[in-house]
Amino acid sequence: MINQSKCIIATMQEVQDKVPLMNNIARLTKDKLINVPYLKIWASDNLMSCVSIRGSFTPKEDWKYDIYENSLFFLFHIVPARKGRWYNGKDRATVENVHTTYELKKIRKYTGPIDKVIEKISQWIDKQELIEGHISKV
Repeated sequence: MINQSKCIIATMQEVQDKVPLMNNIARLTKDKLINVPYLKIWASDNLMSCVSIRGSFTPKEDWKYDIYENSLFFLFHIVPARKGRWYNGKDRATVENVHTTYELKKIRKYTGPIDKVIEKISQWIDKQELIEGHISKV
């Protein structure tokens, strides 16, 4: 027999209550990161709260063989801090650099308030400089 007092079960209402928070974070992030040629941001609360940021400094029409990974790409996740499952709007968040092409410098994992997390990503994008002649930012 399963002891249900120790089981964490998310009801559909709890999931629906969390989606607007993550969608707001995705909207804030999209408004802040305007100087990237290819940017896709989406929010998910399927198994846990997460905002995925997928971008490339190379315009989509310049990708070799139309493959995303053949560009100057990056992938970030914004998740609740301390391995939390749901973001409630008051907690801190963590930004993780999930994957980046080898030509770009990595960003360190950072935990803080959501506005500072978004600012950290924006600063990383602005600081990208010439690495073996690939990015020309002034």
